Parts: sequence; C-alpha cells; structure tokens
Amino acid sequence: CDRLRVLKMYDYGQVSDESVVELAERCQRVQELSVPSCYSLSDEAVINAAGLWADLKRIDVSGILFISDAALKALASFCPIEEVRVCGCRAVTDQGVAELSACKSRLRRVDVSCCDRLSDHAIRSLAKRHAPSLEALQAANCPLVGDDSVVEAVTLCERLALLNLNNCPAVTDVSLAAFANARAAMTVTDLWLRGASVTAGGVQRLLSVATALQELQLSPHVVSRAGE
Repeated sequence: CDRLRVLKMYDYGQVSDESVVELAERCQRVQELSVPSCYSLSDEAVINAAGLWADLKRIDVSGILFISDAALKALASFCPIEEVRVCGCRAVTDQGVAELSACKSRLRRVDVSCCDRLSDHAIRSLAKRHAPSLEALQAANCPLVGDDSVVEAVTLCERLALLNLNNCPAVTDVSLAAFANARAAMTVTDLWLRGASVTAGGVQRLLSVATALQELQLSPHVVSRAGE
C-alpha cells in the first residue's frame, strides 16, 4: 500500500468515515483523495486522514453536506494542500476558508462553488494569502460574493487563469473594470459570468483589455446586447 498515491471513491452513500480512516491508516502516502458526493462522510474522515497523510496535496469532497470548517482547518494544519474542492459543502463558512487560507503550503486551485454562506471575506482571504500561486478560483452560486473581493482577486493574483463567478448576482461591471490595470488581463483564460450582473458595455470594455481570454461565459441577454 506504500505505492498508493491517488484514492478515488464514487460509491456515494456506501463510503463511510470508518472505511476512509482504515485506508488512511494502511496507506499513508496518499497525495490525492477524491470522494465527491459520498454523502455519508463527515469531518471525521477528513480530520483523521489529514493527520495521517502528510503528503496530501489534492482533495475533492464536493457535495458532502457534513463537511464543515473543521475539515478545512485540519487540512491547513497537517497537509501540504494545493487543491481543494468543497463545491456544495454548505456547512463551510468564511471562517473555514480563512482557516484554509492560513495553510503553510501554496494553494493553486480552489472550488467553493455553491457554498452559499460564503461572502467577500472568504474570497479576500484566499486572494491575499495565495496571490502568487492561485491559478483557479471557482465561487459559482455564492450570492454573497461580490465586487469587493473579486476586484481584489483580479488585482492581486499573479497566475489566475480560471475565474468562475457564474450565478453571483453581486458581481457587476465594477469587477470587469478591474481587469484594465491588473495582471489578470494577461493571465485569465477562462472567465465565467453567467448570472452575474454585468452589462454588454462592461463586457466590451473587458474584451478590449483581457488579452489572454479564451473562454467567456455570459447570460444570453448580455451576449445579444454585446453584439448590437
């Protein structure tokens, strides 16, 4: 079991905390854990695994409702974590993301989509602490995330390539305008804004400065007006 580096399980309700802990005790060189929608799991599995897996760099616990701030704190405390997906883990709060942001490692990819309790404080803590390393930030369906934190992320993050703000109605043209004098204009290749409160004029100004952009997602009414 010393050779095992990646552990992926997709049995949904069949995977228990006990089974993950047992594997963690037997296979302590794991670098990636992927258990999306294994809804029987809880913080207990992540906390125990984090304490045993000193090499854990990537984790996906998307869709698990019993994952909370305690799991993120454990990852930050014990693991050289680089990539975290907690999409749909609705017990996660700003405090948990702040705990994660305090990790000693450099976060590269973070997905907090559908964590609807998160606000600008969460995104701001990630942007401030991991500006040199953050490459992908996904915060879709986070209605409390708005221009204040997005402007900060666009301004500070030096390697940001993917920014997912789908269905974030508090994101407006103010966020798009931040690209004009930001490094992100030369690094962001994928910008997703479906359901954001942006206008055709804001998009046109964005396109004039975002030289690296390859994929842009917009709501249909914005696309039709941008073409006028």
